[in-house]
Amino acid sequence: MHDSLRIGLTYKAPFWKKHRTSGIIYSGSGPIQEFYDHSNTNVDRFALSVFLNSNFYDKSNEDRKAEVLQQLVFYYGEIALDYTNYEECVWKNETFTTTENKPLWTKVP
Repeated sequence: MHDSLRIGLTYKAPFWKKHRTSGIIYSGSGPIQEFYDHSNTNVDRFALSVFLNSNFYDKSNEDRKAEVLQQLVFYYGEIALDYTNYEECVWKNETFTTTENKPLWTKVP
């Protein structure tokens, strides 16, 4: 997962279900490669879990956020902007989830 960027957006209601979609999207363009309905099983907390294209490492948190929201608005309209929380995890910046890129093998003389 060390190449992944993950974003979580929480909402007061699962608006994506009103659009009669599954809450799962795969995309070959834009920052979002895939996202999932990440609501809880009690159906009282609603979220989207977003995985970004790794080319977005070099962008700032605010730039990534703006582009993610723009893509969600494209899919669902302005309702996507009514989130209650935005969290981001850049795994390559996490101490215990990534290592330097090293070969998994060594040459035998």
